[in-house]
Amino acid sequence: INAKIINEGKITAQAAGLVGFVAPQVINNGTIIANGGTVILASGESFTIDMYGDKIIEVAISDTLKKQLIENNG
Repeated sequence: INAKIINEGKITAQAAGLVGFVAPQVINNGTIIANGGTVILASGESFTIDMYGDKIIEVAISDTLKKQLIENNG
Protein backbone atom coordinates (compact mmCIF):
# COMPACT_ATOMS: atom_id res chain seq x y z
CA ILE A 1 0.00 0.00 0.00
CA ASN A 2 1.56 3.25 -1.16
CA ALA A 3 -1.31 5.75 -0.83
CA LYS A 4 -0.56 9.38 0.06
CA ILE A 5 -2.42 12.53 0.99
CA ILE A 6 -0.44 15.69 0.19
CA ASN A 7 -1.83 19.14 1.04
CA GLU A 8 -0.16 22.04 -0.77
CA GLY A 9 -3.00 24.54 -0.26
CA LYS A 10 -5.14 26.14 2.43
CA ILE A 11 -7.90 24.16 4.15
CA THR A 12 -10.31 25.93 6.51
CA ALA A 13 -12.92 24.16 8.63
CA GLN A 14 -15.99 25.92 9.94
CA ALA A 15 -16.08 26.88 13.64
CA ALA A 16 -15.54 23.83 15.86
CA GLY A 17 -15.08 21.70 12.73
CA LEU A 18 -12.90 18.70 12.00
CA VAL A 19 -10.13 18.26 9.43
CA GLY A 20 -8.82 14.72 9.26
CA PHE A 21 -6.26 13.22 6.88
CA VAL A 22 -5.77 9.47 7.21
CA ALA A 23 -3.56 7.51 4.79
CA PRO A 24 -0.41 5.40 4.99
CA GLN A 25 1.53 8.59 4.17
CA VAL A 26 0.27 12.10 5.05
CA ILE A 27 2.23 15.23 4.08
CA ASN A 28 1.04 18.75 4.90
CA ASN A 29 2.96 21.53 3.17
CA GLY A 30 0.03 23.94 3.28
CA THR A 31 -2.11 25.59 5.94
CA ILE A 32 -4.90 23.94 7.92
CA ILE A 33 -7.18 26.20 9.99
CA ALA A 34 -9.77 24.82 12.42
CA ASN A 35 -10.78 27.64 14.78
CA GLY A 36 -12.06 25.94 17.92
CA GLY A 37 -11.97 22.63 16.05
CA THR A 38 -9.68 19.65 15.58
CA VAL A 39 -6.98 18.78 13.05
CA ILE A 40 -5.81 15.17 12.84
CA LEU A 41 -2.99 13.88 10.65
CA ALA A 42 -2.81 10.10 11.02
CA SER A 43 -0.92 7.28 9.35
CA GLY A 44 -2.95 4.12 8.85
CA GLU A 45 -5.06 2.06 6.46
CA SER A 46 -8.51 2.41 7.96
CA PHE A 47 -10.27 4.68 10.40
CA THR A 48 -13.49 5.16 12.35
CA ILE A 49 -14.96 8.55 13.26
CA ASP A 50 -16.65 8.54 16.66
CA MET A 51 -19.14 11.43 16.57
CA TYR A 52 -20.42 10.99 20.15
CA GLY A 53 -17.66 9.48 22.29
CA ASP A 54 -14.39 10.85 23.61
CA LYS A 55 -12.30 9.43 20.78
CA ILE A 56 -12.59 11.49 17.59
CA ILE A 57 -10.81 9.19 15.13
CA GLU A 58 -9.49 5.67 15.66
CA VAL A 59 -6.84 4.51 13.16
CA ALA A 60 -5.86 0.92 12.36
CA ILE A 61 -3.03 -0.69 10.40
CA SER A 62 -2.24 -4.22 9.28
CA ASP A 63 0.93 -6.21 8.64
CA THR A 64 0.70 -5.34 4.91
CA LEU A 65 1.48 -1.66 5.53
CA LYS A 66 5.18 -1.27 4.74
CA LYS A 67 5.75 2.48 5.17
CA GLN A 68 4.10 4.98 7.48
CA LEU A 69 4.77 8.72 7.37
CA ILE A 70 3.31 11.89 8.82
CA GLU A 71 5.10 15.07 7.80
CA ASN A 72 3.82 18.53 8.79
CA ASN A 73 5.68 21.42 7.21
CA GLY A 74 2.75 23.86 7.11
